[in-house]
Amino acid sequence: MNKYLALIGLLLLALVGCTAEPAAEPEAEEPADNPGLPTVPSDDQAREPEAAEPEAAETTAPESGLVPPSGSVDLSQITPEPAGEGGEPIVMPAPGVPNPFPSIEQKVKLDLAARLNLDISDITTVESETVEWSDSSLGCPAPDMAYAMVITPGYRIVLEAQGEQYDYHTDLSGAFALCVDGQPAEPLPTE
Repeated sequence: MNKYLALIGLLLLALVGCTAEPAAEPEAEEPADNPGLPTVPSDDQAREPEAAEPEAAETTAPESGLVPPSGSVDLSQITPEPAGEGGEPIVMPAPGVPNPFPSIEQKVKLDLAARLNLDISDITTVESETVEWSDSSLGCPAPDMAYAMVITPGYRIVLEAQGEQYDYHTDLSGAFALCVDGQPAEPLPTE
C-alpha cells in the first residue's frame, strides 16, 4: 500500500513540474572573461546593428581555450598521440559494426571443451579465416539434408587440444558445425 501511495505522490510531483511556468530568462551579458566575443541579444532586447570597431579582429585563440571568432582551429594542438605500440595508430572497428569473431570463437571453444571434457584454457586457436560458404550447410553438409542455396558468410576456425586439430565452420550469427571428414559431428546431448 505504501508503494502505491509513493508512486501516486511521484506522479503528482511530475504533473506539477510539467505545468509550472518557465522562469524568465536572464538578460544576456557579455562575459567578463571573453570581452572579444559577440553576444546574442535576447528577444526582449532591440536588435540594432553594431558599429564596426576600428581594431583588427584577434587572430589567435584566447587564453580561455575558446575558438577564435574566425573559426580556425589548429588541430595539431588538440590531437592526442597514437596509443599503439611504437607510435602506431590503433585500428578500431567501424562504429555500429561489432566484430562477431571473438564471441563465435569463444562459442566453438566451449563446444570443444565440453566434447573433450577439458578446460577452455587447454584449447588454442591454430587458424581462423573469413569464408563465404556456398550454402547454408557451412561447407559441412549432413547426408540426406537439403540446404538453402545462399552465400553464407562466416568463419573457418581450427582449434587444437591434446595434440589433435578440430575444424569448425560457422556463420556470422554464431551457428557452427564441427566438421569431421566433410560432415558435421554428432551434436552434444542436451541436459
